[in-house]
Amino acid sequence: MNLAIPAKSTLALLFLFVIFFVCLGVFSGNEAPLQAAGKPADLGTFIGNNWTQIWVASELAFQSAGSYENPFYDVEFDFVFTHRQSGTTYKVPAFWNGGQNFIVRYALTKRGLWDFTVECSDESNPLNGLTGTVACMNYDGEHEIYKRGFLKAEQRYFTYADGTPFFYLGDTHWHMALEEIDTKEKFEDGTVASRFEYTLMRRKELGFTVIQSEPLGVYDGDNSYFKRIFTEEFGEEQLARFQQYDKYFKLIAEMGFVHANAQFSYPTALGDAMHLISDEDLARLCRYWVARYSAYPVLWTLSQECDNDYYYGTTGQFIFTAETNPWKKVAEYMHAYDPYQHPLSAHQENSGNTLASNSAFRSVEGHNWWAAQINYDWSGGTQFDAYKNYWEYGAGKPGIEYEGRYDHFWTGTWGARLQGWLAFLNGMYGYGYGSAKIWSANETPGIWAGAIQNSVSDGLETLTYEDMDITWQESLALPAAQQMGYMKQFFSEYEWWKLEPCFDSEEYYRSDLGSKGDANRYSAAHIGDTVYIAYFYNVGRDTGAFKQLQEGRYVCTWFDPCTGASREPYRVKVDSSGILEIGEKPNNGDWVFSAVFDKPADPGTELFGKLLAAGTLLAVAAFCTALLVRKRRRAKGGI
Repeated sequence: MNLAIPAKSTLALLFLFVIFFVCLGVFSGNEAPLQAAGKPADLGTFIGNNWTQIWVASELAFQSAGSYENPFYDVEFDFVFTHRQSGTTYKVPAFWNGGQNFIVRYALTKRGLWDFTVECSDESNPLNGLTGTVACMNYDGEHEIYKRGFLKAEQRYFTYADGTPFFYLGDTHWHMALEEIDTKEKFEDGTVASRFEYTLMRRKELGFTVIQSEPLGVYDGDNSYFKRIFTEEFGEEQLARFQQYDKYFKLIAEMGFVHANAQFSYPTALGDAMHLISDEDLARLCRYWVARYSAYPVLWTLSQECDNDYYYGTTGQFIFTAETNPWKKVAEYMHAYDPYQHPLSAHQENSGNTLASNSAFRSVEGHNWWAAQINYDWSGGTQFDAYKNYWEYGAGKPGIEYEGRYDHFWTGTWGARLQGWLAFLNGMYGYGYGSAKIWSANETPGIWAGAIQNSVSDGLETLTYEDMDITWQESLALPAAQQMGYMKQFFSEYEWWKLEPCFDSEEYYRSDLGSKGDANRYSAAHIGDTVYIAYFYNVGRDTGAFKQLQEGRYVCTWFDPCTGASREPYRVKVDSSGILEIGEKPNNGDWVFSAVFDKPADPGTELFGKLLAAGTLLAVAAFCTALLVRKRRRAKGGI
């Protein structure tokens, strides 16, 4: 059968194909009015592209066809996007952006055509019921978050939407809005960027994947960026703050980071207003936050250490308890309005006060990961009980070491480095690093988060005032951040999401760190009986032994977390006892040891390889012999 298509038919099909996509607007990259299908143009015009790329935030701007005295309170618009092929639907809230102007910021999660319908709380508004269509194309950029989709919290670790494990390495920016974003300058390496953009660029180079932020501002009795948001009517002043804040969210998204962000204010700001603001107004604020930011790759964290009662009674505040905590309502409203159901947590108090087992949010609908704050003190060693609490009572939710001791604020380079290793080897598959003058950009001495202490000690390193009085550029270059990149590279060689912590049990690991001071200065984990990893930060060179290994050979390697370099691998034969003695560390510093089962070659494959090698050698020998014989014949006058 001849399946060839005549040339004329081929050209005709190609012509129809081009016309089809032109009609969808795929070839048009210009912003042009998108008229609502089937409705007269004078009823409202949506301004924006009529195409977008999968998972990437897009916008449609419009003016209300009806006039409202206070649009923030008087009217709400929702856009219901429906994927024509699959029927997938998202109800995306629009947000007020001044005057009678609104924007719907949305992200589409499947390729193809999406139809939308406008729903307005004022049914008499002529925009109510308008429809339109947007085409969604492949993402053509370099960022994994848009290739694989928004994060999910359905395992003990985060995954992209396509199920690929997500490596959480965060950089902390509690005063994000105080980091300069509008003015660009030229840095020593020749880069021209704003301070905030330059910081993100450097963190991206090191392998960081998450930016952690809170809306904290200059302290004037109210530590929030959105001043008095719970007690004053929402108007132009708050709108201007949100419009400025948008720049940070947009840049973070454009650079491919996931943004773990807190909402609105410092925890006590809502506590003080909890009897003043109505549930309706609080819900409206939550809807507004979702409308502005849910189209980006985000994680919600609510507020600074709001789980479980913001140190009720221990910091001089007696505002709310774990039971009356008003941030639980914020969690419920955020979850209810969020069309993408982004992972939601509540930033926790330190582990001396709050763990998974006594969280005020553990049963709140929508709460599905732990933004933990494990206390670190080198003198006490690894807090196995704290980590075990999340593993055993955390309901299988991802646990992240969200806030630790900040580099050159509460600890030195060693302490900042080791917290990441402890997290990943103790069942917390993520770490939020923070460094002085970046976690807190409020650099005015003597006030909250800008103050530099005379000295601090984590039990190992003591930092003086001079050690900590550094610029943000110096903070950006602190070695522990680079070393977090080494840690990520190390774990990326393994299926790190399958690591099961050994904790302080001797079932899989026996510690030989016998002295009282060094006893807990290690962490270990394993993947079945094939991969074993241990991190040692004791001052001596003693280690221990892994147990329950297979009988056979293991490839063992020492990895230096300070330099990212590995020692020469060596093989160890494990006998029927299943015990692998690790031996001494290379020196007194912190080291990572790994042992990976050296899977024997398949006998059939091995035999085939030997036969192939032997055959190749015979062929080469025969060829060489033939050349030699021919040369001799020529020498004797033969052919």
